[in-house]
Amino acid sequence: MNFVWNTNELNASVVSIYETNITLNTTACMHFENVNYVLLGIDYDNHCIGIKPVGKQAINDGIYPQDQLHKISRGKSYGRITNKPFIKELNEKLDCPITLKKIDQESIKEDLKDTYLLVNTTSVGMAPHPEGCIIESADMLPDGLKVADIIYNPKETKLLSYARQRGLDYMNGERMIVYQGACSFKFWTGKDMPIHEVKVALGMEESE
Repeated sequence: MNFVWNTNELNASVVSIYETNITLNTTACMHFENVNYVLLGIDYDNHCIGIKPVGKQAINDGIYPQDQLHKISRGKSYGRITNKPFIKELNEKLDCPITLKKIDQESIKEDLKDTYLLVNTTSVGMAPHPEGCIIESADMLPDGLKVADIIYNPKETKLLSYARQRGLDYMNGERMIVYQGACSFKFWTGKDMPIHEVKVALGMEESE
């Protein structure tokens, strides 16, 4: 299979792969509205996966074999495709194996020694509990590390304050939420969101 991917610059990363399932967040689910089944595929040459929506008409016409159809189960803010054999194949045949490991401070400190980029995608440190942090101290962050925290409230989490103390490059989650919002705005209205005006309102940019 050779996939041609949509490269809309407003799209954030919206698909998460776990041990037994693939989870799509709200933004990703927009591409699968009124769809209950998908095809899953692997492009071995380019080391990526494809998720193709399959409409009711295609199912009724028998275009795809039943054993190639994978059901999406839906929650209020996510879609989930459970397929442990598929994920096992990803794990075995791609050069980015999926592994589970216990996360503790010692393992984090050890992993950070050879890390270029640290991204916190958890809610640890988010209001109303800004005292939380995924690391215990600033000295766990090595020289040259880039730090990103998807949290945008507060603007500077404890993790980012540690990065600032260490003189590292860092960013919070404001850009992510703005461009996610822009993507949703475009989907629902068919119009481009006034990104600059939104950034000005959030204090991210100066008014022209």
